[in-house]
Amino acid sequence: MNGVLPVFDYTSPGFSLVLRNDPYTGERLDSPGLNERQIAAVNYLKRQGSISNLKYQKLNNAKKATATRDLKAMVQSGILRKEGTTGPGVRYSLTYAEMDSKRS
Repeated sequence: MNGVLPVFDYTSPGFSLVLRNDPYTGERLDSPGLNERQIAAVNYLKRQGSISNLKYQKLNNAKKATATRDLKAMVQSGILRKEGTTGPGVRYSLTYAEMDSKRS
C-alpha cells in the first residue's frame, strides 16, 4: 500500500475501513513546491509515521532554524500535522485527510 495505513472507524454496531491512494508520490511531491529536504522528510514519514525537529535536522544535515522553517511551511501548507506545542516532545505526521479535501 505504499506506506499508507488503512483508517478504521469503529462505531456501534460495526466499523468502516478507508483505504487511500498515497498522495505523496512522484509528481504529487513536486507540485506543492517542496524542496529536497522536505521530500526526504515525507518519504521518511511514510515509513516511520512521525518525525521530530531534531530527527529532521539529522536526516537532512540541516541547522535547527532551517528545520523549523521547513516543518512550519509544511504545516501551513497542510502536508504535516503538528502534535504538541513546543520542545523535544513535538512530533510531525502526514495529514492525508487535508490532501483528500484539497483534491475535491
